[in-house]
Amino acid sequence: MHVFLLNMKDFLQLTPLLVFILLYSFVNFTMPDISYEIKNGLTLAFAFLSSFYAILIFPKKENTNKISFFLKGMGQESVQCMTLIFFLSSIFSYNLEKTGSIQSAIAIGQELIPASFLLPGLFLTIALFSTALGSSMGGIAAFTPFALELSRLTDYDPALLGGIVVGASMLGDNLSLISDTTIAATTILGQSMKEKFRFNIKLTFFSTLITIAILMFFYPANTDFIIQEKKGIGFQDIILILPYLSILVLAFFNVHVIALLFFGNLMSGGIGLFFGKITLIEFLSSFFLGPMGNSGIIHVIFLVLIISGMAFLIQESKSIENITSRFLVKMKRRELELSSALLVFVLDLFLAVNTLAILMSGPIVKKWHESADEQERPKLGRLASILDIFSCIPQGLAPYMPQMLLCSTLLGINPTDLLAHSHYQYSLAVVTLVSIFFSR
Repeated sequence: MHVFLLNMKDFLQLTPLLVFILLYSFVNFTMPDISYEIKNGLTLAFAFLSSFYAILIFPKKENTNKISFFLKGMGQESVQCMTLIFFLSSIFSYNLEKTGSIQSAIAIGQELIPASFLLPGLFLTIALFSTALGSSMGGIAAFTPFALELSRLTDYDPALLGGIVVGASMLGDNLSLISDTTIAATTILGQSMKEKFRFNIKLTFFSTLITIAILMFFYPANTDFIIQEKKGIGFQDIILILPYLSILVLAFFNVHVIALLFFGNLMSGGIGLFFGKITLIEFLSSFFLGPMGNSGIIHVIFLVLIISGMAFLIQESKSIENITSRFLVKMKRRELELSSALLVFVLDLFLAVNTLAILMSGPIVKKWHESADEQERPKLGRLASILDIFSCIPQGLAPYMPQMLLCSTLLGINPTDLLAHSHYQYSLAVVTLVSIFFSR
């Protein structure tokens, strides 16, 4: 009876985020016709209510106020980094549009990329950028404005292009040797990045091929429109895309995403001033008009802060560790890999931060690995790859994740609209599960 009550207390700590997810899903799937502003307002209201509930049920600790834990969660370095990326990306998007850089990038793309390979080309370009940068948020912040303008010039659904941006960004984040998820997974399991990459590349390669095939054969190009819109590449077009090219090149030198976006804004403003596209006052005003002109960004920043505070309370309650510690049993290879994938997947759904999900699941997976019979143990590099993959998949599927919120907000659509076009995430999940079930 005592054990049962202990389990109930642990599960109770998880209910605030469950309440938020249920309320969020209820509004999105039962009220599809309500306005974007009302939906954002309801989402924030649900987040606040759920967080107050989380504070109420959080176990009291000596000399520490419950609200202090909540605020500490909001103030984590990773959370503040995300909010600053949101802020700078909205300014970057604003400046690119005002200076005409997006239109120039599309004009060059139309000249250089065959119409039939437009979508796969976009997917691979973003994946390369995110791999070099080691950040899915950076890829989404840089390329979503481009995707929005592309949707205006073609008949492609913004949600389709958004799905490509998010999927390609998650691919790059997953493959990158400098991403925080790669570093976390390899460090905790004591494996080299090279070993993890060796297993990772096999799984992501087939997932990428499937995604490219879907984009090529299920979304035919609007060739007539593209040919009609071609205007040739001018000197000004080449200069105007330098903000894109500069952050792409700097990404290969491991420059932090915040520094990249800040530099990109300065370069975009400088080029705009040189060609007379904007005035100095207009450029300086973009640091206000960018985020404030896009009210969705403010909504996203507050939502990420509240969810992060709530997730931190769940983490500090130790309920997840208490629940998972009861499942330390001997497993066979397939069971161990599947359990590891499920554990980090569920943790990421609750914590909404994939690096944190890996940090919490990693030690448990390592204990499972040590307790398994030697002939049944999978290679730790493979487990590191599975942890990284299944911590990234929810980031590109759950509508309340920062990646989904940033992309959908910049596109002006609902996060749930992206789900029908999350081809890479679905392909990666299927390919990895097939590998778990059928590999020897």
